[in-house]
Amino acid sequence: LFAFSVTYTFKVVNIGYKKAAPQTKRIKKGFNYLLWYCKNIEKVEVNKLFQTRTVAEGTTEDPKKLALWLQLPNGFERTLTTEEKREEIQLPEGAMVFRADKVRDSGALEHKVFEFEFQGEKLLPGRAFAWRGNPNEMGRLKKSNRLVRTQQTLAFKLFLSDSGGVEITSMWEDTAGKIPDMAYVVQTHEKIISRCILMTTKPGDLVLDPTCGSGTTACAAEKRGRRWITIDTSRVSIALARQRLLTAKFDYFKLNDKDKGVGCGFVNKTVPHITLKSIAQNVALDPIFKKHDPILAEKLKVLNKALKTATPETRKKLKQKLFEKQRNEGKKSITDADRRR
Repeated sequence: LFAFSVTYTFKVVNIGYKKAAPQTKRIKKGFNYLLWYCKNIEKVEVNKLFQTRTVAEGTTEDPKKLALWLQLPNGFERTLTTEEKREEIQLPEGAMVFRADKVRDSGALEHKVFEFEFQGEKLLPGRAFAWRGNPNEMGRLKKSNRLVRTQQTLAFKLFLSDSGGVEITSMWEDTAGKIPDMAYVVQTHEKIISRCILMTTKPGDLVLDPTCGSGTTACAAEKRGRRWITIDTSRVSIALARQRLLTAKFDYFKLNDKDKGVGCGFVNKTVPHITLKSIAQNVALDPIFKKHDPILAEKLKVLNKALKTATPETRKKLKQKLFEKQRNEGKKSITDADRRR
């Protein structure tokens, strides 16, 4: 009788990362691949990674097609140009970018189909549509300055800053480029190693690299608060890695619990996560609105009174200015605020 022991491995994910593509007679190979595998897929823990959200990130669409707007500190709102969406030109100073997200759903729910007043206009959600909130919830969105009038209907202002980051997928397109201070012929970019460590380990975990090379893995692990062991048969590799680690500078991270050490984790930076629902259903906003609405109403009353003193000559100049803006920037550039002025 013979006994056989079989060990199975399971694939977690294939990751493609961009690399420099040398000249070749055939098609250039612009990507390499990482294979993450394990013995027990049920016990795999994944630390999802995020990067700062930009205008074009977080979607598979061409940025040209996105319903992106900007809001200036003075309250002026307009859609972004194609060049601004593709980040080919700089945005105006202080501009906050937001996506015109849907504020209505398909399906006529009786308690969510009603006439809603916005900027002096009474709107319905449209045939076979319903608002995404009841009258009180829609009112909170309005008072929070989270609604914008589009050509078809209303939309919810979803600012880029409402969600601090966009999840990094299995396609890494920002890893190409020259490796700074490259000291070894097969040296891997530290960004790639760092992501692998952050994705698969926790602070205080042990990282093993049996092919030390220039010590990139050990250096990345040290920077991220992980313990490490690195091995190589070459004295040159060990000497390079030793020098690199002894001369490197490492950041200090604040611990969650000083008594428990690095294993308890670090104090991480937190980012906001604001949604339509978190505003519409937040009853804590009601007393704030109740306090400030009378103050704002009084200020508007004073402004409207001052507006009546505008001479016909001043009104004519404003109309001419509006006409010139429409001629130079197009009809879509004219906002409700422009028309009110």
